[in-house]
Amino acid sequence: MSIHDKQQGKPETQAGRSSGAMSEGRLTVVVVALSLLTFLGILSETSLNIAYSTLMAEFSISADVVQWLTTGYLLLLSVAIPTSPFMVRTFPTKALFVTAVVLFSAGTLVGALGLNFPMLLAARLIMALGTGVSLPLLTNIILDKAPFHKRGMMLGLVSLVTCAAPAIGPVFGGLVMEFLNWHWIFYAMMPFLLISFVLGAITVPDIRHGEKGYLSLPSLLLIALGLAGLIVAASFFAQWNGDWRFWTVLIGAVLVLAVFAALQLRMEHPLVEIRTFGYPGFSLGMLILLMSSGGVLAVNFLLPILLQRGMGHTSM
Repeated sequence: MSIHDKQQGKPETQAGRSSGAMSEGRLTVVVVALSLLTFLGILSETSLNIAYSTLMAEFSISADVVQWLTTGYLLLLSVAIPTSPFMVRTFPTKALFVTAVVLFSAGTLVGALGLNFPMLLAARLIMALGTGVSLPLLTNIILDKAPFHKRGMMLGLVSLVTCAAPAIGPVFGGLVMEFLNWHWIFYAMMPFLLISFVLGAITVPDIRHGEKGYLSLPSLLLIALGLAGLIVAASFFAQWNGDWRFWTVLIGAVLVLAVFAALQLRMEHPLVEIRTFGYPGFSLGMLILLMSSGGVLAVNFLLPILLQRGMGHTSM
């Protein structure tokens, strides 16, 4: 609402609170379509954990190898998400949505037809690219198109999806592994991907505002190398017995991330806004989120292997 309107006593309209706001019904369909894609991404991760014991036996691999199905997925996701501001400002929103669904569907199909571990890992990485496009898109559409008084409800719906998927995933994975096989974890997602595609293709709006997108490829490469180095060091700590290889990779990764942070502070359009960590409340909140999320992910990975391989329980 402009100052002139306030002086004239004109009421603030709903459209004024959110420029270009959509109808509530259409926006709800958009949120459902994108939330479904996000839900399937989390579901695939938590349900596949139940199959890890079977995969270790079928492909003759150890736990530190099979964990890359989760670690690789999350690593690529963490690299893909910072590119979202560039993609949203540069490409049509509906094209991004279609790309996300196509990528996720392609990864799901490759996983369903997987014959070996490298093929299954490739499937997970392709799925991560799809989720990396869709996840920021969902929040951006809500903040851009939802009326101000509806944003909390819409964002709450997104949180409901991300909280429900980890609860449903192990149950779904256990049922599939009990009566079918791990391939059906992927096959079962295909109908829901089709529903998401149809709903989104009809309703997803364009949220570009003519702004120029910025993407620093050196920054993207540095953060990818730094995060990958940390994960490799942690993954191979036991295999390397904590010797010089572990410390070389770990120190190298920390130095790369330090260079990345220094570069972001000097950039006018950084890939990640490092300065926000200067606020103690934000940094503390991120630390708490990191610890809680990390704990949940660790338990979701370790517990099925312990129960099935260590204690002899079935997937059910």
